[in-house]
Amino acid sequence: MASLSYDEALERFQSLMVGCTNHGIRVRSHQIFHLIRTNGSGATASWGWLKSVSAFLAHMVLALVSMVSLIRLRLSCHDCSGHFQVDLLATTGIDYRSAAIDNLLAPSRTAVFFHSGNLWGSVKSLRRKDAPVYIESLVALVLVFLRPLHRFQASSLARKSGLPEFLHREGLQGALSVAVAEQVFRYVRLRRLLMIDDPRNVAVLCLAARRQGIRTVGYMHGKFNRFHVGLLVEPFDYYLVWNGYFAGKIQELWGGQYPGQIGIVGLIRADAAGWAAKRLPPRPCVLWLDEDLISFSQVAPYLKAMAVAQDLSVIVRLKPGRRPEAALMEMGCQLDTATSFYESVVTHRAMAVVGSHSTALLEAHLFGAVPVSIRTGLGYGEELVADRLVHACASPDELLGLLNGLLDGHPEHKEQVQLSPLAQLAPFNPGFVSSILAQEGFSLV
Repeated sequence: MASLSYDEALERFQSLMVGCTNHGIRVRSHQIFHLIRTNGSGATASWGWLKSVSAFLAHMVLALVSMVSLIRLRLSCHDCSGHFQVDLLATTGIDYRSAAIDNLLAPSRTAVFFHSGNLWGSVKSLRRKDAPVYIESLVALVLVFLRPLHRFQASSLARKSGLPEFLHREGLQGALSVAVAEQVFRYVRLRRLLMIDDPRNVAVLCLAARRQGIRTVGYMHGKFNRFHVGLLVEPFDYYLVWNGYFAGKIQELWGGQYPGQIGIVGLIRADAAGWAAKRLPPRPCVLWLDEDLISFSQVAPYLKAMAVAQDLSVIVRLKPGRRPEAALMEMGCQLDTATSFYESVVTHRAMAVVGSHSTALLEAHLFGAVPVSIRTGLGYGEELVADRLVHACASPDELLGLLNGLLDGHPEHKEQVQLSPLAQLAPFNPGFVSSILAQEGFSLV
C-alpha cells in the first residue's frame, strides 16, 4: 500500500487523537504518525525477521551495558543531572549539536542517556563512552517478557474501543517506556534533565521527569513544523531555540502559548562562528543538497536546467551513505568531498544553496548564501517558503532565472520576495546557555 502524503497522514492522525487522554498513546505520537503515513510498510518478511533478530541482539548488549552504567551512576553521581543525546554516528558516538552542549557540562555530575540511531554502531562505539544508558534498550529487554501480554491486551482494547489495534500496541509500549524511564531517573536520583528535542523520545522523557518532579531543559536540533507531533505532547520547562522565528513557531504550534520558558541561543554548533568567520565573497557556484523523502526523478529537471547555464558550477552534497546517480556526472555536476555542510559552503564559496526541505537551507544564512527551495510536492518543507525563510522556485525555469540574476548581479527574484528578518541566524551563544544551565542547577566545567 502506498504511503500517504504528510498532510493526509496528519489529518488522519489528528482524527484518531481527538479527545485522547491515554498518556501511553500520546507519548508515542511521533511513532503513530509515521505508522499512519507509511501504512505500516517495512521490509519483506524474511528481511524483516533478520532485522528484528539483529536489533534484538544489539538491544540486549546495550541493555546490559546500561544496567552496569546505572550501578556506577548510583554509586558515584551525587546531585545528578542528566543529558539525553542521539547516538547517531558510529565514528564519533555523539550528535554535533549535543557535543556543543556537552562541552559546557561537568562530566562527573552528569548521567548520559542515549537514543541509538544505529544499534550496532552504538555497540561498536561503546568503548568511547563513559557509563552510557540506553533507556529504549532497557524497554526492549522488559518487552521480551511482556510482548505476548501486550498483544493480547491490545487486541482486547481494540475490540472494546473501536480504535485500531496498532494504536493500543503503541500505547502499551508508551506506558511501559514512561515507567522504565521513571525507574531509571529514581534509581540514579536524577535532579534535572537536559535533552535534545528528538521528537521520538522527548514526550516519554518529559512525562517521566515531570512525574518525578525533575526540571527539563530542551534544545533544538533542527527545524520543526506541524508534522513534528512528538514535540506537541509534553513541554520542556525551558526550551532553547535557534532564533526568533522558532521561538514564535513553537508558540504557534502550541496554540499561541508555550507552557514553558523559551530562550534564543543561536545555532547550536560549537564551530558555527569559526566557519562563518571564514566565509569569502561568493563565486558562480551552487551547492545542491541531496535529501531524503524525494526521488531523483523529481529533482533531475532542475539539475538539467543548471547544467546548461554558462559559467556556473554545480556541487552536489550527497547524504551520508547515499550512492550518486550516474546521471549526475552526465549533467556535469561535481560531487562534494567536504566532511560537513559548513566546510562545503566555505570551500566552494557557494552563491546559492538549493534543496527542498533541509535544515541546511536555513544554515545558509550564516554564510550569506541565497537559500532556494524547489517545489517537489512533498509538503514537508512548505513552511520554509510560506514563512519567507527561503526563496521558492516552482519550476526549472524559475530556478535558472534566479541564478542568472545572481550571476548578473541583478537578482530580480530576490527583489520580488523579501525574506523575513526572522530567517537570520546567529552563531551559538555558549555563555548565555551556560547561564541558563547554571540557573537550572546543572554543574558546569
